[in-house]
Amino acid sequence: MEREIIYKATAAELREAFIEPIRREVIAEQKARLNGTLIDVDTLAKIHGVHPDTVYNYLKSGDIMCEPRLPNGKCLFRLGNAIEIDFRQLKRNLKKPKSISHENF
Repeated sequence: MEREIIYKATAAELREAFIEPIRREVIAEQKARLNGTLIDVDTLAKIHGVHPDTVYNYLKSGDIMCEPRLPNGKCLFRLGNAIEIDFRQLKRNLKKPKSISHENF
């Protein structure tokens, strides 16, 4: 004789238990596939709707990194990583006041 077991779970618990692991796996697979494609600074800027100078400024400040860099110095980005860059968050971080260490005084 089979017994029926009923579990109670919220929508959030169901998402976390069943949907999120699948979503993370699909995203990881897509990112791995996209990382085979390299793009330059101009393409990165177009994807995110920012000026290429904005990309160069964040490169210079170290907030974003390119890989690999070509022997001629041209900076390339892996597409899977590039689409995850959040320029709005980078801009918000610029507006935050920098904390001053008391050790500097």
